[in-house]
Amino acid sequence: MAESRIKTAIARYAVSRERNVAELARIAYANIADYTVAVGPERVINLQAATRDHLAAVQEITVEDYKEGRGENARDVRRTRIKLADKQAAIEKLNRMFGWVIDKSEIGKPGGFAHLTDEEVDAVLMAELRARGLSERQARALLASDQSHEKSRSRRLG
Repeated sequence: MAESRIKTAIARYAVSRERNVAELARIAYANIADYTVAVGPERVINLQAATRDHLAAVQEITVEDYKEGRGENARDVRRTRIKLADKQAAIEKLNRMFGWVIDKSEIGKPGGFAHLTDEEVDAVLMAELRARGLSERQARALLASDQSHEKSRSRRLG
């Protein structure tokens, strides 16, 4: 039942990895200059030229109307604030989706690999990396870079 609703939602909203990447990229690479214009030494919000892609990165627009001054000198003021979605979070999510960030964590109990050969440890690590979504090429590159790091470290220490 729940699986059927998920499939319906995916079809209805065209949910796909590519669409998720595109949406995150809109947020990650949004630039405040796309939402403002220079007026003298200041930048003023101007959404007239903002496209649908630009607006996808807008998290909040706040409009505040108030009076400034008193009596005959009072004037109506409208303050508009724009808040873009969190760029760093979007970049982090994109990096994780592409496998560019690897969370390292200890698997098993301390000393749990002591009885294994280097090849057996590599096989266990490869299986774990693949289970976490890395391609075989990415997993091999990560293991190779970790091994070369360990060799250079042991040469420095040894």
